[in-house]
Amino acid sequence: METPPVIVDSPGGGGGGRRHLLPWVCLSLALLAGTLWLLREVEPRGQFFYPRCWMYELTGIQCPGCGGLRATHALLNGDLPTAWRLNPLAVSLVPVAGWVALTIGLRQWRGMVLPNPFGHRYAIAVLVGLSIAFTVGRNWPR
Repeated sequence: METPPVIVDSPGGGGGGRRHLLPWVCLSLALLAGTLWLLREVEPRGQFFYPRCWMYELTGIQCPGCGGLRATHALLNGDLPTAWRLNPLAVSLVPVAGWVALTIGLRQWRGMVLPNPFGHRYAIAVLVGLSIAFTVGRNWPR
């Protein structure tokens, strides 16, 4: 008696992997749009549903992200000077985050490869060092 041939299928079930990913991408974009709309409309200061910084609550030291929500609120309302005053690191990383998102999106959907700022092996170390320097600088006694 002959054994039937083994059919090996690809993990995505064949060439439809992108088609199955589309609902998740749409859902993620809708959640992002809703979150940004809420952050634009409702100022974070004094709201119970926005997260608090546990580091600041416990130690009084501002972490690199402290002021980031309020800075994003100011940016979404077109107030760049206030956003910069609240958290210059977060404001300066917005274009970098946009470029990384564009790079990942184009690679996934079109196969295009753009230069990735985090493609270099030392990029994460530079970002961590910059965050540490920013944290020390913003908490240095004046």
